[in-house]
Amino acid sequence: MNSVLHLIDDDAVGGVTRMLGDQSNGLKDRLTIRHTLVRPRNPLPPGIAEDIVAVHFTASWSKLPFLALLRAQCADKPILFVEHSYTRSFEEHCVSDKARFRRMLRLAYRLADTVVAVSEGQAAWIEDAGLAPSHKVRIIPPATDCDQLVDIPLPSPCSSRPLQVLAYGRFSRQKGFDVLLEAFKRIPAERAFLTVAGYGEDRDKLTSTASQMDNARIVGRVSNLTQILSAADIVVIPSRWEAYGLVGLEARAAARPIIVSAVDGLCEQLASSYGATSPAGNPAQLANAILSMRERDLAAMGAAARQSTRNHYARHLAAWSDLLCAAEDAHRHQPTPAC
Repeated sequence: MNSVLHLIDDDAVGGVTRMLGDQSNGLKDRLTIRHTLVRPRNPLPPGIAEDIVAVHFTASWSKLPFLALLRAQCADKPILFVEHSYTRSFEEHCVSDKARFRRMLRLAYRLADTVVAVSEGQAAWIEDAGLAPSHKVRIIPPATDCDQLVDIPLPSPCSSRPLQVLAYGRFSRQKGFDVLLEAFKRIPAERAFLTVAGYGEDRDKLTSTASQMDNARIVGRVSNLTQILSAADIVVIPSRWEAYGLVGLEARAAARPIIVSAVDGLCEQLASSYGATSPAGNPAQLANAILSMRERDLAAMGAAARQSTRNHYARHLAAWSDLLCAAEDAHRHQPTPAC
């Protein structure tokens, strides 16, 4: 095995593309890695010369023909399906017919040799829902190279100024920034100020809400992660569902305490020594969690947060390297999966 092809269907999905770029760079001495953009609703997979294929787009009924043809074309190659999106909380918020949804996922996962879950919580849901047998699921938390963040000074809040709170990511219902703005309507301006950075379909709605507040602002897509994290005291991740959440990893590497929704893989990034949880979709409790940070030693919490990320990227690269080698070996001894 010496080459891998990663299939994505949206190169604007920041977390996935950042992870794949850093992973390719980290493994370039061991593997030849290529990424290609596909249109899986058009059931014609590209010609594939690589030894292993990794699928990174979300499954759906309309994409099953593409996956089936990919399986047929790659009968002699292992296929990995990396589940970046679907979780227990996603299913609770977004799926009305769970039986039909799970049937689709079983078919999609059956066409792969290995399903890669990005968190323990996601893997538990996959097993609980009967989507794939446990022996077929591997857990590899995502990672990016955070070396540029580990030299950011520890937070140094001052009681005489507002706590500087940062949230960033895609402006969508999933990320819960609307809930965070509602929480800040309960927080006096002299106590905390919120900056929300990002892009997406909910930008106009979020901007309209923030324009009527004196303790919140909406800014554009993050162009300098070091700069925006340096200006923050804490980072809040108020997602309604989140398979893992690379923002949490980046914030911790930057020595920023985090507050996260108690959902899916977000909880696995947290320890009380460097953060707090809040129920998803609850502005009042989120406001209380934010205000409680004013009473804590944020510098000590930041140091603990940064320590928690030590060697995370190296472990991620080692896990993927091991998985790719094991997948090729296992595929040689298995019959071709059928839909």
